[in-house]
Amino acid sequence: MRSAIEEVVETIWENSLLKSNFIKVFCENGYIPGHSSLCLIMSWLLTRKNFNGEPGIFRKFAFSSIFHDIVLEDDSSACLLTLKEIEESSLSASEKKYIVQHPLNSVEKLEPWDIIDSDTIRIIKEHHELPAGNGFPKQLPDSSSHKLSSSFQFVLNLSHLVYFSKGEVSDLTNNLESSFNLEKYKNFLEVFKRV
Repeated sequence: MRSAIEEVVETIWENSLLKSNFIKVFCENGYIPGHSSLCLIMSWLLTRKNFNGEPGIFRKFAFSSIFHDIVLEDDSSACLLTLKEIEESSLSASEKKYIVQHPLNSVEKLEPWDIIDSDTIRIIKEHHELPAGNGFPKQLPDSSSHKLSSSFQFVLNLSHLVYFSKGEVSDLTNNLESSFNLEKYKNFLEVFKRV
């Protein structure tokens, strides 16, 4: 896994576009850098526990963690995870539409760089989909999502809960039971709850 982390950091640092966007994401205080950092850390743990520490899988999760919200400018739009939250927000219709489409817009921005592989592109494209088919932008059910996308969706939602709980993790998984099959993440959750 160490080599995968080194590869991700080296790839980012050798490409000026990736580097400037990486710095943008992590050098501002607030939800986007905090949430992205949590996604990165939890992706590492999930890869260790559910994917036998496969460096190639972690690389996909690492890039997804860093760049999934690359087109969002502010924390208030980035922390809207569900269609219901978006619909109930006080944002204008055009702002709501932009948030719903941001996974596709992020992919559109990343694809020309030709550095990020097709699995990672798909993870980013599907990062707000949910197993029940009530996510966005395409409302794909779990059976239509890529296996890695489904795992990243779990990490994304758990990271969101951890961020807003300020690290109180004891009962967070109860909030995920209605959206995810927690049995799939049993090994990860056993370690996560000990942290």
